[in-house]
Amino acid sequence: MNEFERQIQQRRSELDRVEDVPVPKLWTGIEEQMAGQKSGARERKYQRWLLAASVLVVVSLGIAFFGQQSSVPAPMVMSDLSPELAKQEAAFLRTIAQKEAALKLNELDRAAYAPFFEEISLLDSFKTESQKELPNYGANDRLLSTIIRYYELKILLLEQLENDLAKQQYYGTPYQALEI
Repeated sequence: MNEFERQIQQRRSELDRVEDVPVPKLWTGIEEQMAGQKSGARERKYQRWLLAASVLVVVSLGIAFFGQQSSVPAPMVMSDLSPELAKQEAAFLRTIAQKEAALKLNELDRAAYAPFFEEISLLDSFKTESQKELPNYGANDRLLSTIIRYYELKILLLEQLENDLAKQQYYGTPYQALEI
């Protein structure tokens, strides 16, 4: 016989004296204790949610109130910086408008000329981003040269499309994908 079995044999009388606890009364006591704990936990959880909602309302009102007071500056253009840049920008814009009108861009098949239109869209997004930086950096040479380069590239793209359309018309060939 091992040590464990011998201990059980020696204390058998003590183990037999354990009282029988009525099971329904035992479960009732456990449920009462759990109900008391649950209500406290629920109340704390409710208070946390109430606090979070209050903070959210205060932050939202603050953003709404102070957001309306701050004015967003209008995007600057090169012409806002100097008369010389204004003349240069006007010349670029005039050339671009003339080329777009001559090409009738609105009538071109966007699917057939997708590479061209994608490149124009990419250039336009670069210009938009550069113009957003004008209020921060002002007459920064790099930024201004980037915007000028945008105008030059857009004119080159329009000229490339113009040449391609002229070749197609001259040779009577259907459209072939542009190499941009």
